[in-house]
Amino acid sequence: IPYTLRDYTGRSLGGGVAVMAADGTVSIEPTLPAGYAEVAFPEAGQRFGVLALARRAGPRDPFFGIDAALTWLETRRATREALIAAMARVGIAMARERLNVGLLNGQPDTYHWGYDHGDDTLRAAYEAAGVPVLELFWGTPPAFEAGLSRRFAQNLVAQSRSWEAVTRRYGSSWGAYEVGNEPDLDQPAMPADQYVATVKASACASDRVTPRPPVIGGVFANVPPGAYFATARANGLLDTIDGLSFHQYDRAPAVEGQVRAYRDYLRAGGHEGLPLWLTECGHPWTMGPDRPPMAEDATSAMEIAAKAVEARACGVARFCPFVLPFYEEGGIKSFGMFGREATPLRSFAAYAQAIAALSGLDYRGDLPLGAPAKRARVFGGAEGDWVAVIYSGEPAAGIALPAKPRRTAGADGRDLPLADYALPLPDGLSYAWFDPQAVRGLLRTDTVATELTAASRRPEPPRPAASPLLLQFSYRPELGQISKAAYHLSKATAAALPLTARLQNLSDTPLTVTPSLSLPGAAGATLPHAPVTV
Repeated sequence: IPYTLRDYTGRSLGGGVAVMAADGTVSIEPTLPAGYAEVAFPEAGQRFGVLALARRAGPRDPFFGIDAALTWLETRRATREALIAAMARVGIAMARERLNVGLLNGQPDTYHWGYDHGDDTLRAAYEAAGVPVLELFWGTPPAFEAGLSRRFAQNLVAQSRSWEAVTRRYGSSWGAYEVGNEPDLDQPAMPADQYVATVKASACASDRVTPRPPVIGGVFANVPPGAYFATARANGLLDTIDGLSFHQYDRAPAVEGQVRAYRDYLRAGGHEGLPLWLTECGHPWTMGPDRPPMAEDATSAMEIAAKAVEARACGVARFCPFVLPFYEEGGIKSFGMFGREATPLRSFAAYAQAIAALSGLDYRGDLPLGAPAKRARVFGGAEGDWVAVIYSGEPAAGIALPAKPRRTAGADGRDLPLADYALPLPDGLSYAWFDPQAVRGLLRTDTVATELTAASRRPEPPRPAASPLLLQFSYRPELGQISKAAYHLSKATAAALPLTARLQNLSDTPLTVTPSLSLPGAAGATLPHAPVTV
């Protein structure tokens, strides 16, 4: 069967004739340069991706994760295990998954382990490969008394006990877990106090298990400031979590400003150094083909790798691009770092190269380069070469470097030619490695990224044990309208101002608490209150 080989840019690498074995397996044995290659069988109309890259040696850098979503998007056990092996090979340190508690624990004290295409076997495969899971909890069983929004249970005792049971079952495969997904986009909309009550219930569940998995909250789609964010902070979100996660689907240069907005938000809440986790971050391509056209594939690859570079420079603690398997969304666009046939796209190759180039290195500053460079971040360690990552946002002829690099590479790690210090930018993203002494004095260190990295390193005290007493506002539709910003009361309702809250005790023993109600002005000091035993 005739085949052709092409590199990252579509340049021919030759071809040949593939051999079909008696069992129908088709194989080729090419010798490939480092980087991405595409194998095409013209007569069959099929294409496959190959990533030629040395296996990642040494400890994995915890920054580099991925939104794998195999629970949801890949149900074949053999393919799941092959994708996990690929993650481990390139050095991915954490894989984001999804656990629908609504399906797993639909009835009280009844657990359907392995309900969704073998969750037990999937998490066991991650554990065997040494790739910890970032578990995403979502779904509300009807038995938990779903409120106006299906995501937020009203029976927090039942929900906390359920999450505790799940943690005991799967926690050995976890590196952390997230509470909910993009609650600021929830429909019907609910103010953030409902979400924070859920986070507090999950923190209580986490505290009851040893070792205690870190609780990651927020999982926001938008960027502060705003009423939703202010309400979350006022209700104690930042005091309840070990890290705050957010999502980003803009172009790479926007990462810096978004991280800065989140640091300002954390600083205002007294938690400037709280770790930021970027747990969804991608760039789609046109829906339709099993593998994207080369230009769209290359743009997606450039943006994912560049976002990793920007997040690293800005002090983000964890980075998870979206999404590992092939995925068609909303009938209009596709995501995926592997094609429908489960072989690598350029985006996986570019991300693997970013892991290989930046693991273990710290942001040092920017090279002062002009157009077409939009970013020129430099990273280095105590020993070895420093690497500059130059991003132009689109293919460009090249850019003059202020010093001669030891070597250069494209987005996928393939060697690039260098002529008279001019670095080519055929992928919109290129790498150049330097002797540190050659560039140390050239760097700009008074950058926003430098400030953000310093803020991320400010000491943050460990999260205190979560209180087992939870207060949750019980809102009824007849009270008025509702949005993610506030509860909007009618004039008639506001005249009586009925406030009903549920106080729940997540511990094993009765507890007594004296609730209080604060209102603007002097009225709050005169409202009667008395002890309540729960």
